[in-house]
Formats: sequence, structure tokens, C-alpha cells
Amino acid sequence: MTRGLSWRNFDFILLGAIVLASSFGTAMIRSAVAGNEVLQPLITRQVYFALLGVFLIFLVASVDYRYWLALYRPIYFGIMIFLVTLTGFGQSAFGAQRWFQVGVLFLQPTEFAKIVAIIILARYFEVVRNQPRDLKWAIGAILWASGIIIMILLQPNLSNVLLLSVILAVMLWVNGVQIKHVLASVLIGVIAVVSLVSLSVLGVKIPFLQAYQQERIVNFVVPDPNDTYGNRYNVQQALIAVGTGGVFGQGYGHGTQTQLRFLKVRHTDFIFAASAEEFGMVGGCADHCHARRDRLALYSCCAKGA
Repeated sequence: MTRGLSWRNFDFILLGAIVLASSFGTAMIRSAVAGNEVLQPLITRQVYFALLGVFLIFLVASVDYRYWLALYRPIYFGIMIFLVTLTGFGQSAFGAQRWFQVGVLFLQPTEFAKIVAIIILARYFEVVRNQPRDLKWAIGAILWASGIIIMILLQPNLSNVLLLSVILAVMLWVNGVQIKHVLASVLIGVIAVVSLVSLSVLGVKIPFLQAYQQERIVNFVVPDPNDTYGNRYNVQQALIAVGTGGVFGQGYGHGTQTQLRFLKVRHTDFIFAASAEEFGMVGGCADHCHARRDRLALYSCCAKGA
């Protein structure tokens, strides 16, 4: 089961990227919640979870990846049970059921589902590695991932559905999907997006999308210029924050939109806008790259068995 950690082969650059991203994220949360006593505990919580994450990295790295692949069926069905149960017993927030509350902790099965999806797809590609890269080969991978994707879509959690779709596409590409299948998928995707946007603008109810999701599409494509304090308020404040940051920013803890609380949910959904305001375009780009690298690093560890 375990293989022992080999420091010679351990990827310290990958670990360093994760630690750097976590440290920067914690610092930005501290700045974003400054002066708000209710949100102050989030800083300590972030530190605890970051330390727990580093511990889990070493724990997972010490387990032979072939052990996880051997358990792909119970792992897959286990996460499916969690996702199904989440629909009826999950903690609701912002119109979606995405969390289980266990004491003071909020567990989001979707985050584990991404790792499970990588394990399942890795197992599939290992089994079919000698088969021709035809349409049947590609559909097989899509079917394995579709169960998890559909359950997450029902929460609804469209952002993570898109992220899982990207993971699927990348793993298909790495394993040799044919260019003609890629082009066909891009064409179908463009048609689907255009149809989705058109129906939303026309006010047609789309079954698998919530009303607020369709409103976001409409506000993005054809925004109402008079809707100053309505659905576009957060987006406008975020744009102002990014714009005032300029190239090098206003300085850590000195962002006016962030510190004066014009920027809402600045410690979560709009943390990028807060980073761009205080560290400018340079810091905002670094923050974006580190955040993506942090997630991709964790998924990469699982895909490669660390």
C-alpha cells in the first residue's frame, strides 16, 4: 500500500508553488476582512486548512498510486453516493446545495469529486491504452466522467461542471484524442453556447439552468446600463477595483474598494479583484497564475500518484 517517500524524486517545486499560493491567499484574506470582527476567524481557519493540506500531500504521496487505481470502483460509487445525498441533505447557500456541515466544518464533495474523476479517467485510459483512438474510445471516457458531472450540475454548480469538463478534455488530449474529434467537439460547443445565450436573452427557460444563472448570462451579453445598483453592482465594483489598481496597485491593505467595503464577498468570490486593486496588474496576474497552479498541482499529484 505505502511506498515510502523518496526525497530524491519528491517534487519540491510543485510543493513550493502550493505553499506560495496558500500563503498569498491567506495574506489576501487578512487584507479583505480587515476591520470585520465577524470574518476575522476566517484567517485562522485558512491557516489551519493550509497546514492540513500540506500534511495530506505527504500522506497521499506516501501511498502507491496503483493502490488508488485498484479501488476505482468503490471510490467512484462512494463519491456518487455523497453527491446524491448532497441533493437532499446538503447545506444551502446562494441557491445551491454544495456543502455538508460537520460540526464547524463545511465539506464540499465536489472538490473530492474532481480527484475521483482523475483517478477514474486514469484507470480507464490505462485499460484502453492499446485501443485505437476512435470515437468509441473517446465516448467511453466521457461516459465515465458524465455521472459525476451530471450530479454536480444538479446542485447546481455550473463552474465546477466547466472545470471538470476541462479536466476531461485535457486528459483526452494527453492520451491522444484525434484532431477531428477535437474540432467536432469545438463546433458542438460553439453551437451549444450560442444557443444557450440566445435562449437566455429571449427569456426562454432552460431546464438545467437556474434563473439566476440565466440572469448572469443576460447581464453579461446585454447588460442594462441603468441597472446601477442591481444585478451588475458586484461586477461594477470589481471592475472599479481592478481599474484603480493600475499596474502596480495601491499597496497591501490600502485598496479603497476593498477596505471601504464597496467590494462585496471580497474574501471569496471577488478575491481576485481585491488582489488586483492592492497589487495591480502584475500582482493580479501572479495571483491568478498561482491560484490555478495550486489547483492543477493537487490534481496533477493525484493523476501522477505524486
